[in-house]
Amino acid sequence: MKNIALELQKAKQELEAIEQELKNLPAGHLVKKGNSYYHGFGKKEMTITKNPHLIRQLYRKRYLFVRRKQLKHDIKLLESIRPKLLLKTPQQILASLSKTYQSLSITNAYHSSVEAWLATDYAKNTHPIKGQGYTTKGGVIVRSKSEWIIATALEENNIPYRYDALIKLGHKTKSPDFTILHPYTGEIIFWEHFGALHESNYEAEMNEKMNLYYKNGYIEGVNLIYTFEAHVQDPYRLQKIIDDILS
Repeated sequence: MKNIALELQKAKQELEAIEQELKNLPAGHLVKKGNSYYHGFGKKEMTITKNPHLIRQLYRKRYLFVRRKQLKHDIKLLESIRPKLLLKTPQQILASLSKTYQSLSITNAYHSSVEAWLATDYAKNTHPIKGQGYTTKGGVIVRSKSEWIIATALEENNIPYRYDALIKLGHKTKSPDFTILHPYTGEIIFWEHFGALHESNYEAEMNEKMNLYYKNGYIEGVNLIYTFEAHVQDPYRLQKIIDDILS
């Protein structure tokens, strides 16, 4: 089980963010009749089938309402120091929604920052990739077969990511293998895959990078992921990591 105090802190932070986001979402709810969607508010219903932005907002709003309820429930349990965590994952919440929502893509529940984040250019590691590299279905060229496996898993699970993006860690510039935007909360998570331990000096470089993350407030299991070859060669272990990101 994850550290209870840490889980409680994360839950409260997410709840606060949800409360703020809900203030900026439209009143009312989503209604589906046949193949058409309507904006229901009070006793009125207005057709919005051709307004995907409003549909997305109402979808996101419904997800946030359920997530907020679950977070409040979980916080109560954590504060009473009960050992069993009952908070539903975002996937479980979305699976429990009515048919109106089931007919739409779950990406409608994604954080409002996702689309702009994916569309924004970013500085990348300019170190040359050996050979032709490995190209994912999404068109991203990565350096190794293991990174291709990770990138493919991220894409298949609709997790927004950047490859080899430059970041600042204190006074140093580094490039995590993957910079992930949590699709439901908008939080940044870094993923480092250490797959070349057989190379000279690699372990020293790995330890230096780990220390930099630690000194700059990044915590493994919260906003930082470390993997080794054994993780990516085992589909079950890799999927468990993906599921933890989405939880």
